[in-house]
Amino acid sequence: MNTPATTSKPRKTLDRRYVGKSVYDAALDRMRLLYARFDRIVVSFSGGKDSTVVLQLALQVARETGRLPLEAHFYDEECISPDIELQAATVAAIFSTFVTSPYDPALVQDALGAGEGEELPLYQALRAQWANDRPAYLNGVRIPTLAPGETLDSVSPAHPDGNFEAFAHEMQRVIAAALGLSAEQVTQDWSKTNYSSARAALLEAWKTLQRRRDEFCLNFASPFYGAWLWEAMERGELPLPARALPYIEARAAYSRCSWTGVARGWIDPTKERAGAVMGMDAALSTLKRECAEQGLDYEEVLHQRAAEIRLMKELGLDLPDWTGAVAAATIASPPEMPAAQ
Repeated sequence: MNTPATTSKPRKTLDRRYVGKSVYDAALDRMRLLYARFDRIVVSFSGGKDSTVVLQLALQVARETGRLPLEAHFYDEECISPDIELQAATVAAIFSTFVTSPYDPALVQDALGAGEGEELPLYQALRAQWANDRPAYLNGVRIPTLAPGETLDSVSPAHPDGNFEAFAHEMQRVIAAALGLSAEQVTQDWSKTNYSSARAALLEAWKTLQRRRDEFCLNFASPFYGAWLWEAMERGELPLPARALPYIEARAAYSRCSWTGVARGWIDPTKERAGAVMGMDAALSTLKRECAEQGLDYEEVLHQRAAEIRLMKELGLDLPDWTGAVAAATIASPPEMPAAQ
């Protein structure tokens, strides 16, 4: 800001007043005053030197007044959150305009005789009168006019938000790793995923989901089922056979059960179903396990297949190849190499 030469009186400054105590003691007194006036004290802590000093002062006064534990809010300013990036992008899109005056505000206030807290009312009135007396129009649109010596400056704040997408994606990957899930499951963005990476990610996520489901079944579903079964037996709704042990003596055997959850789903149904058939043929898996992973009861599947086979025979239809051996063998075989020309 350009300040013209003037002969007005110099600007007043605050007089120094010595209080007879160190900065440390004065800061403690200020902190004690806050604790005396407010019921809840929260310290904002970022890890820097200033906030660390404030945290230590508040902790010392909290011990003196018996207000422990101290409530603190930690905010790491070096790790910029997506909200700050969005705010910065919004600010960068704003076209800001400022009117620059060559006069110093304090000098103008003294020269025009404005009192304390009046914020230059006379000066503002003169500026408004200048604009009203000298209107300028362009095709019917009024153009703001400035007072003598004023200039119009434009500021477009810039912020390096070009890497916001990569930053947000990396933050989502960190969150997904902490949750034990894949980044694709958190973002629901599968556009950059092929079959191998998608299957590997879902297998890792399935371990976490399977563990949580097992814990839920073990700690909630099975005890709840056992309590219901015990009550039903005690009330005679489920009578025991002759010479059978009472429920309380064989509780684990009576309430033993397995729970079927939601289906895991397929990424490539042809390959994965063929692999399931090969696993059962090699005695590495069972039909019960394969059906349970897809949210099915293997007994219901077998009864349904038997009913469909009987109905096909009654209707004289040819039975389809349901064993899967042909498809499994075809997929498992290596691809044929082209013959040499």
